[in-house]
Amino acid sequence: PSVMQGHVGLDCLLDEAYLAHRLVEEVNDLYIRHFQQPLIPVDTTVANLIAHQLIGESFANQLDEVVHHSVDEMLND
Repeated sequence: PSVMQGHVGLDCLLDEAYLAHRLVEEVNDLYIRHFQQPLIPVDTTVANLIAHQLIGESFANQLDEVVHHSVDEMLND
């Protein structure tokens, strides 16, 4: 996503990991609502909260918006 432009090295890796984890968390939540069982057997919430703190509130919230937009687009298909 364009919000990640200019991020390099470990910052970029943490951003990408957070983005991927948040996407998996959102898809898992949708799966649970639809099928009443988790898609993945582990809870990623704690890992996401830690990464959220490391990235910083403002930027992590921007990445969360990217995830929500991506999930909305998936649901439209």
